[in-house]
This record gives sequence, structure tokens and C-alpha cells, in this order.
Amino acid sequence: MSEVAFQPFGLTPEQREIRDVCREFADREIRPIAAEVDEADTETPWEVWYKAAALGLTSFMLPEEYGGGGLTDCVTGVVVQEELCRGCAGIGNLITSGGFFAEPIVELGSEEQKRRWLEPIAGKRPPLTALATTEPGAGSDAASISTTATRTDGGYVLRGQKTWISNGGLGDYYVVFATVEPGSRSRGITAFAVPGDAPGLAGEPLELLAPHAIGRLELDGVAVGPDQVLGRVDQGFGLAMRTLDRFRPSVGAFAVGMAQAALDAAVAHAAARRAFGRPLREHQAALVVEEDELEVSEVLV
Repeated sequence: MSEVAFQPFGLTPEQREIRDVCREFADREIRPIAAEVDEADTETPWEVWYKAAALGLTSFMLPEEYGGGGLTDCVTGVVVQEELCRGCAGIGNLITSGGFFAEPIVELGSEEQKRRWLEPIAGKRPPLTALATTEPGAGSDAASISTTATRTDGGYVLRGQKTWISNGGLGDYYVVFATVEPGSRSRGITAFAVPGDAPGLAGEPLELLAPHAIGRLELDGVAVGPDQVLGRVDQGFGLAMRTLDRFRPSVGAFAVGMAQAALDAAVAHAAARRAFGRPLREHQAALVVEEDELEVSEVLV
């Protein structure tokens, strides 16, 4: 987190340490390739992803018992988000995206589900993951999602579309929200853990100005078993809302990191820029007019 004159709370020694690790990583690994990745648009910077994993930056938010760093609190999350996004907002979000996927599993998953879906994220070559809630016709009103989960003898079949999904089309694992009772709004919404290579699941990245690594998903008869239901059937809406609430502060940190990068660039430019034969910083920022030389008629109000 950037040093400022006023802070409502202090950082712990551990939080300051991870802040410094993230700041150095952003300067050394992210910033030098940010423009190239931005121009490439839909390409994933795998080398940086695996370097971040080696430092534990892709799994710091997971509980220790599943191989993570155990730094599960919100403050540490925004500290990491701000510093990484100072290097590049798209890459910073990519590195921390595992937390968004993991939160529903940590909250409602069984022990077997946690082992199955969380432990790989803490590995040396972690999978990309995603949370799939938003649809073409359902954004902030998550209760209106229309992706269906139809009961079968062996579990459920998912059908529908998702869009504006971080890592959509690239993810190895997804948490997909669908309804078992179409038209009932929040009552039937259920969360499912789905592998990215499941038959009937397809996706592709969207070409956007920013941020990148955003895509769409098509679910055309994706079969899921009872062991892929997170929590109870119809328990998904509250889970989705709590997950979104948990990560809303990181959106602010995302913006602060970008603003800090812009300020750093402006200060560096001003320090190096020369105009009218001298450094820009030596010029006056305002014109001082003597009060007795200013006519009332010249004042604009």
C-alpha cells in the first residue's frame, strides 16, 4: 500500500513485508512488459504468472491447510492488489484471480471439495480459475440469472451463457452460478464447481481496451455431479453476494494502484522535463497578480 500522510490503520510487519514483495515484483516483472501485454490484448503472460506463483502471490489468500499463504484477511488482499496493479491492472488482477474462485469453496465446500479444487492453486504451476456469475442479461441483478441447472439421475445439466468473466475462456476451473428454479429469482440459484475441459463448456476472451483476460462462456449441456454442488442446492445467491462483497474493496485498490502508477509517471516526467532552458519543476505553477492592479470589471464570476 502506498505511503500516505494519513492512514486509518497501520499495517502489520507481515503485511508490510508482502507489500514490499509485491512492489518489487511489479517494478521488476510486471511494469517492463505491461505495454506489450496490453497491445497483445488477449494473450496471457504465462511467464509472469508462474514467477508470481513461485513467490506465493497466486495463493497467498488461501488457507494454510490447503497449501496457501494463510493471509485471508481483506486488508492484506487490497495491499497486494494495489501494489500489483501499480505495475499493470490487467496482470495484477490475473495474479490475484484465484481468490475470487476460491472464496465460495472455502465458505461452503466440503473437505473433499476443498482438497480437490483449492490445493492445485497452491502448486508451482497453478491452474487459472474464474467465478462465473454475470450474464448478457444479468449484471448487478444477480438474482435474474437465467443459466439453468436441470436435475438428472446423475446430477445436473447446465445450460446458458456467462460474460464479462475474468479468465473466461481460459480457466481450468470455474465456479458457475445457475438456477434450479427458473423464474424464481434468488431462491433457486446454486453454485457448481466445474472443470474448464468439461464437455459442453466453451469460451473465448473478449477483445477489450482494458482490463484484459475477460471472456465469455457457453454452457451447452454441461453435466455435473452432486459432488460438484457447493453447499446446498439453492444456497448460491447469498454465497454470490457475500463473495462479491468480500472482493469489492479490491476494486478500489485496483483503481488506487492505477492512480499511483499515473502519479509516479507524472512526477518522473516533471523531474526530467526541461522547458524554456530550465527544469520544469523550477517554473511557477500560477501567475500572481497584484491586488491593486486588478480591476473589478476584469474579474470573472
